[in-house]
Amino acid sequence: MSLYYETATILENKSHTDGSLKSRIYSNKELKSSPVSVYALASNATRWAEILKEVIDRSGLLGVERKLTPHLALLLSHDLLIAKNGVAAPKNHVLNLAISRHKARLSAEFARVRLRRGFSTIQELKESLSQCPVATEKDSNGPDKNIFQEAGILKYPRWIRINTLKTTTDGQLSTTFESLPRVESNQEVLRKENGVDGSLCIDTHIPNLISISPDIDYTRHPAYRSGHLIFQDKASCFSAYLLEPRLSDGDLIDACAAPGNKTTHLAALLQELSHNNRSNNTPQNHPHHRIIACERDADRAATLSQMVRRAGADPFVEVLNTDFLKLNPSDPRFANVTALLLDPSCSGSGMHDRSDPQNEEEGSALPLPSRDALLPLSTTATTKGKKRKRNKGRKAAHTNPEEPLPTPPTTNTVQSDGGAPTPGGLTEKESQEAPLQKRLHALSTFQIRLLTHAFRFPTAQRITYSTCSVYVEENEGVIVRALASDVARERGWRVLRREEQVAGLRGWQRRGIEGEFVEMKEEVRQACLRCKRGTDEGTMGFFVCGFVREGLGGAGREGQEGMGEAEGDEEEEEWEGFS
Repeated sequence: MSLYYETATILENKSHTDGSLKSRIYSNKELKSSPVSVYALASNATRWAEILKEVIDRSGLLGVERKLTPHLALLLSHDLLIAKNGVAAPKNHVLNLAISRHKARLSAEFARVRLRRGFSTIQELKESLSQCPVATEKDSNGPDKNIFQEAGILKYPRWIRINTLKTTTDGQLSTTFESLPRVESNQEVLRKENGVDGSLCIDTHIPNLISISPDIDYTRHPAYRSGHLIFQDKASCFSAYLLEPRLSDGDLIDACAAPGNKTTHLAALLQELSHNNRSNNTPQNHPHHRIIACERDADRAATLSQMVRRAGADPFVEVLNTDFLKLNPSDPRFANVTALLLDPSCSGSGMHDRSDPQNEEEGSALPLPSRDALLPLSTTATTKGKKRKRNKGRKAAHTNPEEPLPTPPTTNTVQSDGGAPTPGGLTEKESQEAPLQKRLHALSTFQIRLLTHAFRFPTAQRITYSTCSVYVEENEGVIVRALASDVARERGWRVLRREEQVAGLRGWQRRGIEGEFVEMKEEVRQACLRCKRGTDEGTMGFFVCGFVREGLGGAGREGQEGMGEAEGDEEEEEWEGFS
């Protein structure tokens, strides 16, 4: 059935074709399937991707169906479990057989996921996904106003950064956006009134950033195709802006650079500094700035190079197809590195709808199921010293791809109090939380390794660390543990205090939060900036914190202690992130 193969190919986008999902489908002259069908399947399946990933991973489907790719599994499980007419392939087709023989297992896991999210019916879950998700983390920054519940309001604004490497904000406002009326807030941008379909708001925190109505598609506009406009969420712009490149800087490193939004933002900030310097007739005695953009994956490095060229950032950027962790800080090539930007792989839990066709954020890749996901505890767990009768003579893991996966036992289903024991000896609540906690541990371990590695660059003076995650474990937890590391204490690293932050972000109200196992002093909490999706700020969920170095060594700074020694040097398997 070409529909599934072609849709999977479109979503993979290995050729790195520019444009929105819709434009890539409708401009593809080689499609055998109807573009309408391909777009419907792609957009609907990606909307459910986060839930379907959990269902597929918990079922262990990809571990036994080797013929299915993660994208095919996502599309087929969507149609099997959610689509009104089921799988759009003959019953004896290889793809239909591959997914349908596991219907019992997948349906059971889908029900568990649905109930775990508090929805009694599939229809309620569908309705929740049709709205912009609202983050659930608690903070001390005051109540949030959920603008998405107001009548006549759309999801969230479209953020566009004016690429000053090629153009100016005034120039774009007087040409590309000339027809859009100016408004004062994102709420007004999102509201349709008096038949007006579009408006524009100039951001007050980040220079050269605007928000427009989300139903306007600029992917075909010459200004976008020529690199004058870059789609970048406001929160994503915090990383480079907080780093605040300076004329006195030497080289800068973007440690996890693909696809390149933050890299090109750094380049634009550097060029603006140089331009202002020339305008003020200041002597040109600062060193040439070089941005070293690291990306270990070859395909993503190619995407990064393509974006750097399109944005006109070539004079500033050197792309290295290498792992940042493999860079030797003492290598003479990096002797002039004074600032680093770290935006590592993360859970992506702060992202908006990943089916958004104009979403180009670094963390916006689809949450895909894993072939290495373990089978659920109910099918693989054993109790030491005891053997259950029903497992006698059975292998611990299901390995025959021609047989359906075993259906989970009907006892001990999800209960609201989470108290029912599972066959693995854990409560249902614990068994559900275990995969997430394991994943967050792997992620945070990798993130701490990255941050403490950055601390080791001998001439480094400033660092920003950011994620598009809402979890404390990946954010404040990493900050506190990294500050407690030996390398941070020995080299004099501390947080960039709120009063030291760039003026546009100093007034940002949403600050760090404390978790169950993360305590920090107020100076550290105030140094952390958070963005929360589903608020009138109109951003995705995001976290960023800056670091500065005082002196070349000595004790750690007062107020920087937290959770004990960091695990930056653990020899633990590195998190691969989103592909």
